[in-house]
Amino acid sequence: LSDFDVGLLPPNSRKIGSEEFKSAVLLHFVKEYAGTGLDVIVAIDDVKISVTVIPENGQSLFSYAMSLLSERKLKEGLDILQWMNEQHPGDAEVLYNIGICHSEMHHFPEAISLLEACVKVNPSHVNAWVGLGVAHQKLGQTPAAENALHRAITLDPGNGYAHRNLGAVLMSQSRAAEALPHFREATHQLAGGPGALFGLAHCLATIGGVESLIEADYVYSQVIERFSGHPIAEMARGAKTEIAHKTLRTSGPEVRMDIVMYMLDAMERFDGMTPQKVGEAALEIAFLGRTGLKINDPAVKYSVKAWPEEQFSGLNLLAIMHVGIKSTQSEMDSGTDFDGEYEVALAMANDKSPQ
Repeated sequence: LSDFDVGLLPPNSRKIGSEEFKSAVLLHFVKEYAGTGLDVIVAIDDVKISVTVIPENGQSLFSYAMSLLSERKLKEGLDILQWMNEQHPGDAEVLYNIGICHSEMHHFPEAISLLEACVKVNPSHVNAWVGLGVAHQKLGQTPAAENALHRAITLDPGNGYAHRNLGAVLMSQSRAAEALPHFREATHQLAGGPGALFGLAHCLATIGGVESLIEADYVYSQVIERFSGHPIAEMARGAKTEIAHKTLRTSGPEVRMDIVMYMLDAMERFDGMTPQKVGEAALEIAFLGRTGLKINDPAVKYSVKAWPEEQFSGLNLLAIMHVGIKSTQSEMDSGTDFDGEYEVALAMANDKSPQ
């Protein structure tokens, strides 16, 4: 009772212990929690005011806190989690989520302290190790960040977030060659998320060389195509412009890097298929092309029987058709004028083949 600020109550309700005081305190807390999704129970005795909050619909308090965090109500969720930690210290999940809250609020020293407490309780908490890596990197503590992320990958080799963040840590130390496999794994595990894709493209562009720059340009194009409304798409456009200023030409005409990458994908698709099946796929695309393929609009997608669960842009289909025709009837003109790209794709495919 001595800790309660009676100034929060109407003037005629400030006499501690009176019925008016008890009613005003009850009303104060009811108003405070109105609209929060919590029921509130207030009990007052001669020593203290006890306030119990209960999530509606049988939801646990932890679940309610998580729902607040998912709505980006970090302060409200953090308050509940901190109270839970005070009541039952040592819960790894509570410590982890408090730490992530602090990290999201850019309170990185506090985040590190709590996440370290979490992995002390549960050394196998992969996400806590990832969170530690991120927080350490934000503070410029690169060795600690690298160690934490390596620990996460050791525990869970398929954790895309650990690979993506480790790739970024390695890039910050000019170790692009070491970062590359981590960005590739992140792109695979995170289904080509914008951050992982952009990181992969940036890493390839940093490594340099014709093949890496061709692939980087292609990956940047994927970022722009798939995430056109995302701020990262504008960054990808700027990066593509920088690549265009570098040496990306063969001794002959200019090569379209996106077509080269489509062709490499087509070569992998046709690998193991019979010539008859390859020819059927190329013929199907050729017939589809007679009705008109919108090759300059990547948003328009097409389906083909050879790969019924996928959709392709018009340009992608023409590249597949060219590879199909050249691999079964090398002297035949596909009508696409993609011979230069096909030669580059063949050279790249041969370089990747086991000796």
